[in-house]
Amino acid sequence: MRIIIYSTMQGFSWGGSEELWYDFTKVLLSNTENKILLCLHYWENLDHRVTELAKNQNVKLVLRHQSSRYKSILSRLLKRRRNSAFDKINQFKGDAILISQANTYDFVHNDRLKRLIANFDGPCFIVNQFDKDYGGIDKYTREQWKHHIKYFTKILFVANRNRQVLERRLAIHLDKAQLINNPVNLADKSSLPFPDIRNGIKIAHIARLDCAFKGQDILIQTVHQYPELKELGFTITLYGKGPDHDQIRELIEFYNLSDIISIGGHMSDIKSIWMNNHVLILPSIAEGTPLSLVEAMICGRPAIFTDVGGNSELIKHGITGYICPAPSPEYLKDALMEMANNRGNLSNMGNLAHHDAILRYRDRAGETLLKIVRDALL
Repeated sequence: MRIIIYSTMQGFSWGGSEELWYDFTKVLLSNTENKILLCLHYWENLDHRVTELAKNQNVKLVLRHQSSRYKSILSRLLKRRRNSAFDKINQFKGDAILISQANTYDFVHNDRLKRLIANFDGPCFIVNQFDKDYGGIDKYTREQWKHHIKYFTKILFVANRNRQVLERRLAIHLDKAQLINNPVNLADKSSLPFPDIRNGIKIAHIARLDCAFKGQDILIQTVHQYPELKELGFTITLYGKGPDHDQIRELIEFYNLSDIISIGGHMSDIKSIWMNNHVLILPSIAEGTPLSLVEAMICGRPAIFTDVGGNSELIKHGITGYICPAPSPEYLKDALMEMANNRGNLSNMGNLAHHDAILRYRDRAGETLLKIVRDALL
């Protein structure tokens, strides 16, 4: 097979949205007859996973530069488009194309990608990794999505909630929709021993340091706003890196919470985090299905999270975690209080979370995606 993989990700060199297509490439490359064209946004420092893929003789890496409308016009005038990323895609003559969207609406404002979708002679799959539960979309976005549905063989979602949101915004039923899991980056899916809790509850927040989406500022405000939380004997470590690192550090200092909340930096070894922490907290503003939640459950840890994206599709309130109806200090306070008052049952909740996660994530995501593509090519 000759497969084209096009990722719309351009805000960061890597993110959770990239894990599915990456696992798909590894499955494809286990057969030396398969060829892949991988089209990504240009970064001066590519992620190490991309550079490793590029070394494979069966992978053609094509990097595209973001260009403004005026640069695009100038490029046409100067006839410099012959060797563009899209020309290379067309020359590759793929059997199928997979478009991985970091945001459900990425393709709408990319005219060249829309032409590729419309003119591609083969199955076309689109994966939607993220959407906001609330708010609307403009008329142009709505019309473009509805127009292009006919070109997609399958419309894949990592969260059923994201599908429901898109159906609501388009006012149509997506017959081509299908739910698919993201891969789990744990070679060993066994549950970890629950740490001793007698010296206090250790809470981990694992996400990009990006307040607009991950809500770290709301979490910090919550601990400040409700002094009774400081008496519950918990600490919070914010693991990750991102654009709001300095803002978060300053906010912790501003509220004088350095003894309760700290920044732990990025850690690639997820299990080492859960060897020393009891509970995951995710006060996200919007989500797809966060990998950190799945990984915490597999490691045997309960979670506190906001009811956005696919979160509530994984956790049962009061059984495997605690659901906040919205990312607000009041709801977060209530969940933290309930969790702390139930500390004696957290280990059992973690065991139940592990059981649920293993049931859902038994199959390898890349192999599931390969089967979807193969079935369409038959």
